[in-house]
Amino acid sequence: MVVDPFWSLSGPSRFLENVGSRMLSSSKGVLGVTVPHFRPGGFVDAVMEATRDRGGGRVIPINARDRAFDRSIPHGLARAGGIRDTSIHSVSGFVNLPDLAAVSFVIDGLDRESWGRWSTFLRSFSAASQDADRSLAPRLIVFLPVDLPRADVQFLLGKDEMQWRGYVSPTDTRVYVSHLLGHMGTESLLERVAAETIVRLAGWDRNLAMTLAAREPEELADPLAIMSGFPVIDRHACWSSGLIDEWDGSPFIHSMSCLATGDQATLKRRLWLAHSQVVTPFIGEVIDFFVDRYEHILSPLLPYTVETRKAPKLIHDLRDFEVSHIYYLLADRIPIRHAKFLKMATAVRNKVAHHNTVPADLLITISETWDEIRSNRSETRGWDWPRCGQKLILMVGPSGAGKSTLAKRRYSADSIVSSDDIRIEKYGSLETSDQTDVFKEVEQRVIRRLAEGETVVLDATNLKRNDRLAIVDKIPTDIQIVYEVVDRPLAEKIATGDWRLKKEGLIEGHSEIFIQELPNILAGDNRPNVDVIDHRAA
Repeated sequence: MVVDPFWSLSGPSRFLENVGSRMLSSSKGVLGVTVPHFRPGGFVDAVMEATRDRGGGRVIPINARDRAFDRSIPHGLARAGGIRDTSIHSVSGFVNLPDLAAVSFVIDGLDRESWGRWSTFLRSFSAASQDADRSLAPRLIVFLPVDLPRADVQFLLGKDEMQWRGYVSPTDTRVYVSHLLGHMGTESLLERVAAETIVRLAGWDRNLAMTLAAREPEELADPLAIMSGFPVIDRHACWSSGLIDEWDGSPFIHSMSCLATGDQATLKRRLWLAHSQVVTPFIGEVIDFFVDRYEHILSPLLPYTVETRKAPKLIHDLRDFEVSHIYYLLADRIPIRHAKFLKMATAVRNKVAHHNTVPADLLITISETWDEIRSNRSETRGWDWPRCGQKLILMVGPSGAGKSTLAKRRYSADSIVSSDDIRIEKYGSLETSDQTDVFKEVEQRVIRRLAEGETVVLDATNLKRNDRLAIVDKIPTDIQIVYEVVDRPLAEKIATGDWRLKKEGLIEGHSEIFIQELPNILAGDNRPNVDVIDHRAA
C-alpha cells in the first residue's frame, strides 16, 4: 500500500492510473516508463501498487543490474517469478509459462551499457506477446534510461511509452504542503507565507517540499539562508537530470539549481510570488477588520477624496479604502497598538506592490501582532452566540445622574457591569485618570455575558457617541440594545456629589456634554437595533 499522500494527489494519481490502464491495453505486453534520474520518493513502489490494483496478479520488482540477468534475461525473470529448474528454449517459451500468467514484472536499473541486451529481449518479448493470449501472458513495465536516443525508444515501443513529465500541478503542491504542515485553517500570517514559500520554491519536487516543510516558519521567512546550507547541485539543469519539469504550464528550473548557478532573479521572483499570494488577501482581511471595528469613525468621512496622478478620486464605500487611507484617518483616534499595526500593514502592502519581498523581521512582527489583534475578532462579531432574547442595556447619563441606583433597582446584580466597580477592583479608588484598562475589562465582561446568552447592563456614563458605538457596533444587529437615559437637576447632582466634587468641574462638564449629545442619544445613534427609554420625565 502506498502510504505517502503525494501519490494520491490529482496529477500523480492520474499518472499511476495511466500506467495501469496502458499496461493492460498494450498489445506488446510492454510499457516503457521514462523517468529522470532525480525521482520523487517512492516512485517505484507507487507504480507497483498501481500495477497491482489494475492488473490483479502478482507484481515482481526486478533490478536489471542483478548478475542473474548476465547470462539469460528470460531465465532470470523466470527465477524471480519463482520458477526453478525449467528449460526455456526461447522468449516465446517464457511468455507462455503457465505459472507466469498475468504476472507483472517492474524492471528498474537499466543503463545504456545494458540496454543493447535488454532491448533485444524486449523486441522478442513484444513479438511473442502479440501471438500469445494476453490474459495469460506476463507483462513488463520497464523504467527506461533517460540517455537513450528518442528514435531508439520510438522504434521499440512507439505509443507504449510514458514519461513522468508535467504531472504535478501547483494545486497538487499546495495540497501536499498543507498535508506536510498539518494545516487546519487557523494559520498565522507567518505560517501562510511559509507554506506558499515552500510551494513556490519546491515547484513539482516532492523531496524539496518535504525538506523545507521540516523547517520552522521563522526560518522560512528567509529561506535562501537555510537553502544555502543544503547539498550543492552541480548537474546541468535539464529534464533528464531531474532539474527541470513542467509546472504551471511552463518549464520550472529546480530552485537548488538556480541557487547553484547564482540565478537570484528567479529565486527572488518566486519569493515575491509567495509573499504576494498571501499578503494581498491578508491586507483585505485587515481592511475588513478595521472597517468593521471603526465604522463609526470612518462612515462620517464618506465620501472621501483621494488624490491620484490623473485626477481626484471619490471613495463612497468603506471597503474601497486602501490600508494606507485607514491608517491616515484613524492613526490619532484609535489605540496606539492598532495604529502601529496599520502602519506596519501599510509598509507590507507597499513592499509587495513594488515587487519586493517583506523583510523577515517585519513579517514575523506583523504576524505576531495580527494574531493578538484578531484573537477577539470572531467573539466580537457574535457569530457563535446563542440568540436567547438577551439584550445589552446601556445606562446613559452624566456623572451623578442616578444611573447606578436605577440599574440596581431594575436589574439583578449579576447582570450589571459597572465601570466604577471595575475601577475600584483594579486601582482601589474611583479617583484615577487611567481609563484604558478599565474599559477594556468592561468590554470583555459585556461580550462574555452576551455570548453566554444573558442580558447585560453596562453601568457607565456612555456620554460620547464614539464611546457608545465602540461597544454598540460590536453587537450583532439582531440583538436588541436599549439606551436607558437618566438625569436630574444640576443642583441635586452637586448636593450629592460626594467624591465627584473633588474633581473640579466634573459634574458641570458632564452635564454640558450630555446636553450636546442628547439628540444622538435619543435617536439611538441611528442604529437599527437600538431602542431608547427616557427616564428623565419620571
